[in-house]
Amino acid sequence: ALVRGIHDITYPQGDTAEALSVSYSYPLWICEKFIGDFGFAFTKALLSYKADKGTAVRMNTLRIDTDTFIQALDSLGLHYTTGSIAHAYIIDGLSDIENMDIYQKGWIAVQSPSAMRAVLETDMRQGIRLLDCCAAPGGKSAYAAALYDNTLDITAWDIHAHRTDMTEKNFARLGVKNAIIQMHDASVFDPKFAEHFDVVIVDAPCSAMGLMAKSPDIRYARKSEDIADLSKKQHEILSTCARYLKTGGTLAYYTCSINKEENQQLTDRFINENRGFAYKKTPITLYPHTDHSDGFYIAVMTRNR
Repeated sequence: ALVRGIHDITYPQGDTAEALSVSYSYPLWICEKFIGDFGFAFTKALLSYKADKGTAVRMNTLRIDTDTFIQALDSLGLHYTTGSIAHAYIIDGLSDIENMDIYQKGWIAVQSPSAMRAVLETDMRQGIRLLDCCAAPGGKSAYAAALYDNTLDITAWDIHAHRTDMTEKNFARLGVKNAIIQMHDASVFDPKFAEHFDVVIVDAPCSAMGLMAKSPDIRYARKSEDIADLSKKQHEILSTCARYLKTGGTLAYYTCSINKEENQQLTDRFINENRGFAYKKTPITLYPHTDHSDGFYIAVMTRNR
């Protein structure tokens, strides 16, 4: 009966949240929120964007060089494209990736160009002490280790034991050295680490609504009230972990969200409340349909006193 009457169905029309919700299969509250935040045209382009089907990976320079890596991909018959960032690749047809030889040897890390860009924007240098406060599974710290030839002194925290185990295994697979992995609640201050680190990364737990183009389940699992709850937790973690930074150091805050409440509104509030901190550079929001990668927020701050 439905098939016979399919052409008689009336769909919402016009520049409305209802039309976007039906056309692109997003909950109405997300459509209404994004139209309010970004305007209709931007929201339509964002929600209609279809993510690349391939898997975004980073070639791990701690384990392999580019020529050998390309030869390995070619020998496996894999189709790939290079990203706009060095050592970023989109590889088609990867399945059961954890059992692939190139994965088990630590030649690749599953990582989006947006996550790689976040690390690059943080402007680290050789020999620094790095704290990754919400580290699991350790992808960003591992990339930092590769960028600086394993010269960083890395402390990686996560609140759950199974996630610290995951980070430890990931570091071992990728050849990350000089790293201590600890179970720690990033929202609880530990005075023994006060003003101890040159760089502090807060890759905050977030709504993950920058990933909805490639992970449709997120749009249905997320509720509007989640954003306020997450913002409160993010602010608590950022305010706590900022105290671990040395004067003159760099504080980086990342989310894979595009919600202003989790992003610039939150970091603006933090800076207003903490006069010793300032933006080191203008914060960046990456959007899937304009940057062709995961939605992401990157704020890099400095402590000047």
